[in-house]
Amino acid sequence: MSNQAKYSIVYISPDSKLGDRVAVGMLMLKDGRLRYRFSEEKLKGIKAALGPKAELIKKSLLATQKYIDHIDQTKDPIFNDDRQMVSEAYLEKLSVYSNGLIQYQKPRLALLTDTFDETNCTPIYFPLPLVK
Repeated sequence: MSNQAKYSIVYISPDSKLGDRVAVGMLMLKDGRLRYRFSEEKLKGIKAALGPKAELIKKSLLATQKYIDHIDQTKDPIFNDDRQMVSEAYLEKLSVYSNGLIQYQKPRLALLTDTFDETNCTPIYFPLPLVK
């Protein structure tokens, strides 16, 4: 197992013309596994700025998380491109074409000092508390 991973921050941009955005989650690619998490607390914190779009964004983030969580490299993919999603190229593509409400940062390299697994990923994803 490598101590390197690629990650991409997930942003919500209430008004892309203004350039404002709030980090609400992260995609992380490590050892052929893609993980996606977002903070419902942070979504609640920007709900007023999003207005009626808040619930649609939450549903979209939940659907994305559910889809990525069910990608399993040992099974036949649901769609032909499923296995291609578990790659740095896919993270790059997300960052290039993200100009709507949900945006993805260009992937970056992370050097992890600990084992990346389901039990310890929360501190990696959300090391800072939500400022209210």
